[in-house]
Amino acid sequence: PAATLSRDGPEAMSMVVLRRFALLLTVLLSAVWRAAAEADGDHASYNLGVIYENGRGVKKDEAAAVRFYTKAAEEGHAESQYKMGIMKESGSGTDRDHESAIKFYRAAADQGHSKAQAYLGFVYATGHNSMVKKNESEGIRYYREAAEQGHGQAQCNLGIMYQHGQGVPVDYQEALRLYRRGAKQG
Repeated sequence: PAATLSRDGPEAMSMVVLRRFALLLTVLLSAVWRAAAEADGDHASYNLGVIYENGRGVKKDEAAAVRFYTKAAEEGHAESQYKMGIMKESGSGTDRDHESAIKFYRAAADQGHSKAQAYLGFVYATGHNSMVKKNESEGIRYYREAAEQGHGQAQCNLGIMYQHGQGVPVDYQEALRLYRRGAKQG
């Protein structure tokens, strides 16, 4: 007969102990990261932002996530700048502010953050959410920066721009080359 776990047996008790240990470990790590963040650690502030944004070992608190992401972003942490762009754009844990979101996305993009570059490419190429005035040449610039770093979606989107002559002359060969590069990325 197949072995079964009893709800009251030693195996069940072991699982409860393991879950409690994992929770305690997460709480302790968040305390360590909080101390590191207070000592001007941009990575620690970013990690605390992630913890609060996702509710890992603490109660989910997007406002707290924004505070920690902002601290890290002000210290030049590119992923935090990107995250703040998302938070400002959506109004998660903060007031919705498209102008501020664009500033955060640009700060990350200027440091070579490919996701920020690709997203700004999309925003400028389409005028997405009326965050900026549609500007295909600016969209192409950001798509190109992300594409050169191997960002697959940026490569495909840039290919679309070439295929349809949006902000660039129609160039089917370049479009095909970009589609192939993007497809290799997955």
